[in-house]
Amino acid sequence: MLGDHHSCIQYWPDVPTKCSSLGLPADLRSHCFPKKQDVMNSAITLRLRELQRTSSLLLFEYRNLFCHGDICMPFIPGSNVMAYQDSHHLTAAGSLYVAPFLCEFLKKHGFLQNDSGIQ
Repeated sequence: MLGDHHSCIQYWPDVPTKCSSLGLPADLRSHCFPKKQDVMNSAITLRLRELQRTSSLLLFEYRNLFCHGDICMPFIPGSNVMAYQDSHHLTAAGSLYVAPFLCEFLKKHGFLQNDSGIQ
């Protein structure tokens, strides 16, 4: 299972048009730049983590890749490139940013071979 794809709906509403503005009103600032603890501890994420502990479910959590310190953002870190197309879909650039992390996760769990050809 690839992360918790609906947990950011409340955080990144209509991302490209609302969160890319420089002068965000205060109410949107908290939605576009939520606290990391809120993003990483949403109800569905906590439930998925519980399922992972008690089953064979694998959970690739990628949202922390878009956090710096205690704030998360809808941009690729260190840039002003939008990572989210909407509230729960990555842009092509966002997907390219996440790809190496996903590959490492899949290698770690034996779904991809590592560079030496060994699983």
